[in-house]
Amino acid sequence: MFQRRLILQIKNASSSTTATNQLLLLRKGMSSSTSPAVINGEISTVKKVSGGSSLGQRLLSFSAGLGVGLAVTSYFLYEELAESNEKFSSELRDLDRRLKSIENKK
Repeated sequence: MFQRRLILQIKNASSSTTATNQLLLLRKGMSSSTSPAVINGEISTVKKVSGGSSLGQRLLSFSAGLGVGLAVTSYFLYEELAESNEKFSSELRDLDRRLKSIENKK
């Protein structure tokens, strides 16, 4: 919508070299943020609209998510291991007490 309106304004503007060059760039899909355009009789720049996030942004968000996921997983694994070690230690102490009591009876 914006490109169509800009092309119409460039066609209606004076036939300056800048307007003609901008029209050619727009038709080829090569408008840049530094290309001048004639809008309402004034020369301004056409801002290039971002097509989405870049590879760097995607890698950064992936690594941040991976880091948070690893931290949470590590915490829960530590808690589970600590709990199971405590349970195993108490079971082993109970077995030692039973074994000592059986040996003392003999």
